[in-house]
Amino acid sequence: MNQSTAQKPRDHGQEPKSHVLTLPLESTHVDRSPHTYERWLIAKLMRMAGSPPLRFRLWNGDVIEPDGQQSQFARHLTDPKALYALVTNPNLAFGDLYSAGRLEVEGDLPDLMETLYRSVHQARQKWPKWLEALWRNHNPRSTGISEAKENINHHYDLGNEFYQLWLDSAEMQYTCA
Repeated sequence: MNQSTAQKPRDHGQEPKSHVLTLPLESTHVDRSPHTYERWLIAKLMRMAGSPPLRFRLWNGDVIEPDGQQSQFARHLTDPKALYALVTNPNLAFGDLYSAGRLEVEGDLPDLMETLYRSVHQARQKWPKWLEALWRNHNPRSTGISEAKENINHHYDLGNEFYQLWLDSAEMQYTCA
């Protein structure tokens, strides 16, 4: 990697532009209790997922236990928007929210994932068509040249300091071979 591929310096008088793929890493504080419909959404999400042994801890500390069974795992949602993302697209949102620190897991993560996948697989046969359409894994959207360049810059133009942590010291090279 040479200087031409290193991260470009920002103009000092200009605010950094938020990228479409950027995850908010700062914690968000919410000063309200969950609404009744948010509790209903969690209950509905759990039923549609096959009622796994999972407890939810909400942004204000309230706990929602699974119906008729002891919980083996817990999820902590840090804000209401995390709940909405999880309900609308759990396949995508779980990883994004977990990576951003907006969804925390208590218990062994691989065991939780295995339990969730088994539970959802069994429950899927009873899903209404609209839920199947909402939760299916969608193909990635196609992007134009400018969006593709933005995505490449966002993911790979991280600066030399980052790459020096794990690439060889002579030429900062790696190979996929």
